[in-house]
Amino acid sequence: MPARREVPNFDRKAMIHHRQRAGLTQAELGEQIHAANDAVSRLERGVTPITARVLRSVAEVLRVTPAQLQHPLTAPPTLTNLRELRALTRAELAQRLRITPQRLEWWEAGALGAQEETGELLAANLGIGAGSIATFERTGALPVPIRTRLALALRVRPRLVQAAFAASRHAHRTQRAAAA
Repeated sequence: MPARREVPNFDRKAMIHHRQRAGLTQAELGEQIHAANDAVSRLERGVTPITARVLRSVAEVLRVTPAQLQHPLTAPPTLTNLRELRALTRAELAQRLRITPQRLEWWEAGALGAQEETGELLAANLGIGAGSIATFERTGALPVPIRTRLALALRVRPRLVQAAFAASRHAHRTQRAAAA
């Protein structure tokens, strides 16, 4: 199975547009992002997948956001979408949040932890109160400390994090039901 692309929604036409608008040649952009001579050409032709790090560099040079170099979303964003729009890998966001990439993978799937982590164990592992876990289990509302940490790390509003978490849960449940 091929590796998952770090930036699956990369829009090479948007990159071409913004590069031309900035008045840069492919070689000039390549030089500014410290890439090989033909790297920008390969990215713009879709020959080479772009990494999150390179996308952030290109966006910085072109003075746009990483999201402006990606296709618009056609559905409500999931946590994975929010991370990708910021051009962050799972490992990079996990590091910002001071959690393991596995924990972030669970969050991106709409869960707080492994199935065997419940109640007080989950609360202890997340460093939050057991009441927050009970509220989550009853309502699906992401605990405020987690929602706030994600919002700060992704530079979005907490309300968007909650909506994205709900979309992540729904998408994961839909995928599991389709696979069954």
